[in-house]
Formats: sequence, structure tokens, C-alpha cells
Amino acid sequence: MKILYLILDHHSAEGSSRACQQTWIKNIPQNDEALFIGDPLMPNQIGRHEVYKPLKDEPKQCQQRITEKMVYSFKHILKKNWDFLLRIDVDAYCNIDNLNKLTKNLDSSKDHYFGQGIHFKSDSHPCYLSNVGDKLPPKEYKYYYAQGGCYLISRTALEKAIPYMYYPAPIEARGEDIMVGDALAKAGIKLNDRPDLFCCGYTGKGWYNMPMRNVTAEEHIKNITQEGYISTHKISSNLMKKIHNKLNCKNT
Repeated sequence: MKILYLILDHHSAEGSSRACQQTWIKNIPQNDEALFIGDPLMPNQIGRHEVYKPLKDEPKQCQQRITEKMVYSFKHILKKNWDFLLRIDVDAYCNIDNLNKLTKNLDSSKDHYFGQGIHFKSDSHPCYLSNVGDKLPPKEYKYYYAQGGCYLISRTALEKAIPYMYYPAPIEARGEDIMVGDALAKAGIKLNDRPDLFCCGYTGKGWYNMPMRNVTAEEHIKNITQEGYISTHKISSNLMKKIHNKLNCKNT
């Protein structure tokens, strides 16, 4: 069983990228693989990992074509050998041990789609965030998808969803995660909504004009080091290193 870590990066996020490289990416087993999705100003290789640059004409400071980049990237990685895909941002931390605990109990030949859910009831805001303790899945939705900071897909699920992928994304043109969830739904694949395993960095009812707050540094640390979370998102480079050090101390 092989996991491919698909890491969305950009030259302007050098600090976060470096923090990932110095922390959890070092824990990726040799038989697994990471691939960075980059831009023309990034190197072709980071350590032993490829940097894939799907848009050769991407403007220096523009990140508005993320959905287009992801469609090209998903097609590119299907040329590689892997069973599960972890799509993750450079401002997220992955607990690889916890990820392996989940995947070892999954049949890689089946369709799987895991993450922290968000849903829209129509073609416009508001959108609603899934929280621990919610009754899931929601009863009513038009779009229901895993938040893009980190989500898990099996190869068979991606293969079935590829024909339904498109850009720009609905509602928010750069909202690749909305498009991915929509494509998977059209392929007949449902989200396994797990806010107890994936943290998007927020807690509350949703966006906009609803009760909502950022997850605190203490909550991020507790989620990853004590509560069994696979990922926590929207964290600084310093917090990433702090989480990594605490995990290392816990494991020694």
C-alpha cells in the first residue's frame, strides 16, 4: 500500500514550505512519495521529491488558477503508482502515524474520500462547516466537500472522478476543494466526513455572518499530539515546528 502526498506550494509560501520540509515531510516513508505542486519560480526538485509546475505561463504573484492547476496535477499523478492520495497545503501539519492507522484499515481497491466537511445549500454563501458532534451528513446540500487544507482520496475514487473535473470551480473560482467534491459526487462517491480526524483551522457554524473562530495554537497542538488527528491546517511555521517537536518528545 502506497501513499502519495500531493502538496500545494508556491514560491511566495517559502517559509511554510521550508517548515514542512523540516518537520512532517521528513517522516514520509521511503516507499511512499511526495509531489509538490509549484509554479515556474520554484526549483524542479525539493529533496527527493518532484516539483510539478502545470502552468508554465503562471503570473509571478497570481494564485487565482489553483483549480486549473489541480485538474492538471490530478491527471499527472495518475501516471504514477499509488493507492491513496493525501492532498495537503504547505500551511498544514500531517501526523503520518495517524494517517497510516486509518489507511491500513481501508481496502485500497474501494472508493474512499475523507476530510472535514463543508456544505453549501445553494450556489452562493453561506456555507456550513462540519464540527465534532454534528449529525452527519447534513440533510440538505447542493455542494458537500472536504475542506482543501487536507483530504484523502483513494486511487479508484480519483480515477472515477477525473472525467467530471472542471475549472473554474463553482461559487469560488479558485475553490478546488468544492470542484473536487462535486466531481466525486457526480461519480457516485460520498464524503466520509471526519471533523474528528481533519482540522481546517476553524470551528463554528460556517461562513459568513455566523458564529466562527480560529482554532487556537493549544487546540492545534492537542489535536495532533493527543487526539488522534491526521492533520491540522492554517498554522504558522513556528507552530508547525512546535507540534513536530512535541510529537518527537512523545515518541521517545
